[in-house]
Amino acid sequence: MRNRKQHIAILVAVWIVCTTIGPVSSSIQYTRETMPGAQYYDGKKLNIPISK
Repeated sequence: MRNRKQHIAILVAVWIVCTTIGPVSSSIQYTRETMPGAQYYDGKKLNIPISK
């Protein structure tokens, strides 16, 4: 019985997170400059620095 309650609680938590984050992430307007990783792209290839 306890496993079923935990399973339902996890499903509810995941549903809440998905319904909250979904609209927020879709409202972000990306451009070439603001896209994640854009600072590493020179127009032809990715130049990602590797540090020690």
